[in-house]
Formats: sequence, C-alpha cells, structure tokens
Amino acid sequence: THVHTTHIHMYTQHTHTHTLYRLPLSPAVRSLVEANQIDPSQIRGTGPKNRILKGDVLTYLQTAKTQVAKPVTNRTDQLQPSVRLPFQQPLIQLPTALPKVFATTTPPPPVLGKTPAAPTLGKTPAVRTLRYTDILLDDVRRNQASTEAQWKFSVPSCYATMECSVDALLELKDTLQGEGVKVDMSVFFIKAVALTLERLPGANSIWDGTQPKRLSSVDVSVDMETKNGPFSILVKDVNTRSLLDISSMMQKLSEDAVKGKAQHGGSVNLSFLGPYGVREYTPTISPSHSTSLAIGALRTIPGLPGGGVSRVVTTTMAYDARVLDYEMACRWLEEMKKTIESPAAQGLL
Repeated sequence: THVHTTHIHMYTQHTHTHTLYRLPLSPAVRSLVEANQIDPSQIRGTGPKNRILKGDVLTYLQTAKTQVAKPVTNRTDQLQPSVRLPFQQPLIQLPTALPKVFATTTPPPPVLGKTPAAPTLGKTPAVRTLRYTDILLDDVRRNQASTEAQWKFSVPSCYATMECSVDALLELKDTLQGEGVKVDMSVFFIKAVALTLERLPGANSIWDGTQPKRLSSVDVSVDMETKNGPFSILVKDVNTRSLLDISSMMQKLSEDAVKGKAQHGGSVNLSFLGPYGVREYTPTISPSHSTSLAIGALRTIPGLPGGGVSRVVTTTMAYDARVLDYEMACRWLEEMKKTIESPAAQGLL
C-alpha cells in the first residue's frame, strides 16, 4: 500500500507540471531542462505564443546563479524550492580571522636617515665561489671565430655525403713507397679533387656577388694545422702536377703559412680529419669558394666476398646552392669516388 501511494503521488506531481506548461519543447530546450532538472513552468518564454527558447533557459540559469551568489542575511535559504537547482550548494561561512600561518603584518614606515636592517631568516648560507681561469684569445683565434660565424649565415649551403673505398689507393701508396716515393694520403685526395674539377669545369666556379664565375685554373685550398693555429694554403694548378710535386709544394706552403703568408683562392677547400679520428663532420663554406669537402678518418667495414673487410672514408660535401645544384653536386662526388677507388685507371699517378 505504501508503494502504491507513492506512485500515485509522483504521477500526480508529474501531471500537475505538464498542466502548467503545455507547449512542446525543442530538443535543445528539453536537453537543458532535463540536465538541470528545471520545472518548465518556472521559465518565462519569449518565443511565439510564449514558447520557451534556449536563450530563456540560459537566462533562467544565469538568474538562479546570481541569486545564489547574493549574501544571505536573515535566512539560510531565501530561494523557493521550485527554483532551487542541483548545483546550488549551501554557502560556506569563512572564518573572520586567518590562521597564524597566513597572517600578514604591515612593515613599519622607514625612518629618514636610517638604513633599514636586512631581515634575518635563520643562518645565512655560505657563498659559493666559482673557480675559473680567463683564456686570452689571440688575433688568429678571434678572427677565425668571427669569420666562421659570418660564413655560416652568408652562404646558402646544401650538403651531400658519400663513402669511398680506399683499398686500391692504399695499395698504390704502398707501391710508390716501395719505389722510394713517399706521399701522404691527403695528396691523393687533393689530386683526385683536381681531376674531378677538370672533368666537370662547370663545378670549378665561384659566386662573385651577382652571378657564378668559372675559374680558368684548377686550384685547391687545403686547411692545415700549424703551431700557430689552423691556416689555409692554396695549391695552384693541381691537375697538371705530379703527386710528388704536390707533396713538395704543400710542405713549402705550410712553412709559409706559419710565417703568415697564407694564400686564398680556388673553388674548393679541403679539410682532413684522419689525424683526429673523426668519422665525418659538416664543413663550412667560405664565400671565396663554392665547395667545401671534409675527409673523415679511415675505418674498416665488413662485406667483401670471403669474409674480408674494406677500408673506407666518409666524404661530406657542402656546396653553394647559387653555384651548384644538387645534380652537379652528386656528379661531383660520383666522379671523385670513381677516381679514388680506381686511381690507376683514372690517371691519378
């Protein structure tokens, strides 16, 4: 009997609600009403024939929130039960005095002519002393750093990398050494680069500020490390010189570089990283060149038939995009690789 009576009461209340508001509700309005448990009869409709619109429901909700936010003076519940919403919570009475940990004090006004004492917060931590030594840069190092930064941002650079087998080159070097001709590995690469430029004359060009300019001679710039720092030497007409002649010329130019008589020119600059064990690195192009080539350290890799190994080096090329396109750069590396891997057939002697 008790359950039946409750059911009748709920049905009566539901019927009473719909008798107060008979107009149909739109899906948006019905969703808002059901989500917030609002009696539609409490909302003032502003649509045709006093129909409730979505904006009417939002206005009603905003008004209800405003009423809840108002301070309660006499009664703890001034809103009618019919307009109370589920999100309405009883107001929390905050304490009139803050706890001691949050209490603030106003500092006394400063006294003219008297320096205020620094606040003491326990024991003052010890000051950590940094130990260092100033290193004075000489003019060479300072100019080198400034120049490298200028080059990096003034030349539009692109890059390409290729591995070259040096097995045949090392055999040729041993053969020449047995005949009494001692030349360094760098000499073979310098001659191979010169032969590459001779076969690709369009790559032997530089940027003169407005357009590419093709050079008439094949000159190769080489970075050298001396006791006074790094210098660049210029080996001229490399394509017409023998390996022994190039080696002797490099020795003389290195001595001149130590004395400050370094020369610049050519379309390509070479740097060798073998003595430092560096596998590869990306070089920087000088505005006076269109190509910069970095030769990495020699290393061995497996892969030969019969379980043998091959000795290779990694060559990284940076080129000026205003002078060389990617096709010319790839042909440049391919031609040099062919000369390095088949030195006798390509006329490296």
